[in-house]
Amino acid sequence: QLVWILVKIEENVTYQFNAAVNVKLAENMFLVDISPQKVKVTVVGRRNTMKNIEKEEISIDLDLSNKQKTQELKHHISKAEIDLPPEIFIKHIEPDYVDIRIDRGIRKTLTVKEVYTGKPAPGYTLTSVSITPSVVEIFGPESILKQRTTIETKPFSISRMKKPFTQRVQLEPFYPGIKNLTVVDVYVNISPSFKTKTFSKIPIQIVKSPEQGGDIAIKPYEATLVIEGAETDLQNLNNEDILAYVHISGLKGGKYELPIRTIIPSNYNVVKIEPASAEVTISFLEIKNKP
Repeated sequence: QLVWILVKIEENVTYQFNAAVNVKLAENMFLVDISPQKVKVTVVGRRNTMKNIEKEEISIDLDLSNKQKTQELKHHISKAEIDLPPEIFIKHIEPDYVDIRIDRGIRKTLTVKEVYTGKPAPGYTLTSVSITPSVVEIFGPESILKQRTTIETKPFSISRMKKPFTQRVQLEPFYPGIKNLTVVDVYVNISPSFKTKTFSKIPIQIVKSPEQGGDIAIKPYEATLVIEGAETDLQNLNNEDILAYVHISGLKGGKYELPIRTIIPSNYNVVKIEPASAEVTISFLEIKNKP
């Protein structure tokens, strides 16, 4: 009896994919540059096997852990460095090489520099920023670290702040693979911003002792003051809160050029008085005896 056996022959298909190039280095070495980062690989295999390939990330793993010096090299990719099932045939690799630059690692102390975003609330200003620790030791590629003296923090916000605050902030890695990145404490000093404001037509008062008599004339009788204070406080200061005066206690009749003095709330400073002095005339009525 003749028995027929039906055998299904599965056809081969061609497939292309981009494979990422990974480099294994010694712990004290850094990958500075690699070009290209991906290569195009053309393979041939059975359709069902190819379906699995499409679902996976295929990479090319290069072992350069025996390299201990800073160098540039052109590495030719072998088929053995592409991890694929044995039933898949590698037909073509394009390009079949990568240019690689590796660098030895060194340690260097860098100054930490703050990076912030935003502005304090209206009427307030950033006075100072202090960082602890202010310097850190970094382990990284020699060609990169030898050009740097600072390392920045990750950005932190001071937007609409009205008072000092402390915040823990991470450092910004300026190169992939940088090691020994610590967390720093940032103290931000926010204080009221100081402005000046001009107050005009402030009456000049005369301060004298109770027993002091005579006619007193003052010229001018008003002054202009420039006062400094916190911007938010200056909005609440009025002419009525300011006292300008000259002191004549103990003075006899005559004409005097006296400094104008002021009394203002303690949280303000007088920057300028215009004029700085006033002319005061003290006179007494002369009574003549009858003959």
